[in-house]
Amino acid sequence: MNKLGVYFGSEKQEALFRGDTSSTVVNRHFVYAFQAIGTHLFGAPEESSTMGRLLAIHGQKAWETFIEIHKTDDWRLAAKGLLLFAHFLIIMGWPSNAQLYLLKVCELINKGNLQFLPVYGRPPGLSEQVREDAAVLSQSIYLENYFYLVLDGSGPVKTAKIEREFRRDLQVRKAHCRARIGLSNLVQRVYPPLFDLCPLTMRTQSILLVRDATLILVSQSPDSKAGSNVPFQL
Repeated sequence: MNKLGVYFGSEKQEALFRGDTSSTVVNRHFVYAFQAIGTHLFGAPEESSTMGRLLAIHGQKAWETFIEIHKTDDWRLAAKGLLLFAHFLIIMGWPSNAQLYLLKVCELINKGNLQFLPVYGRPPGLSEQVREDAAVLSQSIYLENYFYLVLDGSGPVKTAKIEREFRRDLQVRKAHCRARIGLSNLVQRVYPPLFDLCPLTMRTQSILLVRDATLILVSQSPDSKAGSNVPFQL
């Protein structure tokens, strides 16, 4: 599941493995989505009529149940579904389509004003839901930076807002922000180290460090021109 950019707690994983479509533990959309993905990865659907039918059935159900989610205005759940699909498109070798769906994920994040931490009050206690929600946002940051660094995509500006929060409030790197120092200290008391928050957040931290190092190297390159030595800055 980590390769597909989503995180589920143990109870939800068990429901997925059982194929539980009751939506009492995990939304049934993800059951159908993983069944469709698994059918594709298990064999070549174009070479087997049975596999082709199964892929069509699971894919259609996944799409129909995603529409159901979208109608509920549950932006976080909808973003998670599209993020899963974007990762799957990369695995299938369709990065251009994946970038399109990442844009839609970012639109959902902005529409729902999704954040790692609440604007006011104490951060919520660490739970599987907190880990799942953090993974949705952190993997959106990861994907946009992946497209930028690996596929020569445009500068990662669509996730710039949540990236600033990721760096600042979760202390992904040293940051000096006197106005929010109290919040940062509080977060560190409520949450354990970043790795324990969600393993996927470490992947996001890693690619941000790679991007930072890349920009520094580019800026120090003798071939860079004054005033245009860094291709992108956050």
